[in-house]
Amino acid sequence: MTDPFNPISEKLFSRHSPYSRYSSQKKKVDPESWSYTIQPGYFPAFPEGVFRILSINLQRFPMSYYSPVVIESVVLSALPHVFFIQELSRTNSIKEIVDFINDYQSDRIYKFKCGIDTVRNLQLSIIYDSKSIDLLNSANLFRDYSADKDTFNRPVLFLSCDFDDFLVNFYNLHLPSNRKIGSSDMRINCFSALGDYFDSLDSNTLYLLGGDWNVASSSSLFATYLSSFRYQFKSYSNSSDMILNNLNAEKKIIEPSPSQYFWDYAAYNQIVTRDWLSYVSDHFPIVCDYIII
Repeated sequence: MTDPFNPISEKLFSRHSPYSRYSSQKKKVDPESWSYTIQPGYFPAFPEGVFRILSINLQRFPMSYYSPVVIESVVLSALPHVFFIQELSRTNSIKEIVDFINDYQSDRIYKFKCGIDTVRNLQLSIIYDSKSIDLLNSANLFRDYSADKDTFNRPVLFLSCDFDDFLVNFYNLHLPSNRKIGSSDMRINCFSALGDYFDSLDSNTLYLLGGDWNVASSSSLFATYLSSFRYQFKSYSNSSDMILNNLNAEKKIIEPSPSQYFWDYAAYNQIVTRDWLSYVSDHFPIVCDYIII
């Protein structure tokens, strides 16, 4: 029966839209079904004289009850100076992680910046060590809120910093995925925009660019549009995730041929791939180590 003062039928009360019904009825992770403990005894020693970037697409972080503690362990095991995050769905979760890690150890004192939310409530974030890095400026680059975006569907998160008395600029990005209609053309446009952008900058500054490209490291797009950057690394290839540095900085600011590799999360963080995929992400952590001249 319909209330004349409330024309919505009682039959519609507590009903869900197809999307909300799907979201609310998804199987929830049972906190009793699995457990995880940080085990610092498995962490490797940090190499001397290395400046380290860690990057992970965290698949709608936090995707499960366990995501934060596993990522805290990954950060503690790697102790990066900078941590690029893609697919952050809850900004306050980053503050919780940073607070926990800062309380856990004293080698790094982390702070963070988050990007602007533009796509499916997902953001970019950069966590950085404030003991070794002075933040000078931050911005969201390539912003485009038109209905038919033809380039970046979320702004690139940019941090300009001072490290060890020289300037370094960080660019965390997440290019359109294949699930988006027209994504291939959009990624080409993104590469073209990045190429034009960096061509206009002072090549003597160190630029560290990357995150989730949604193209393989073997793609010809890197050679076509970002030939002034290192996009080939010894013993490293990836279907999506990579950090690039401008070649002109090598031999001037950093040693040539920096080391980029998959972080051994299984050994250092004592978690098997099956559980990582179930509770943390469908991507795996990558690290790039630079030796400052």
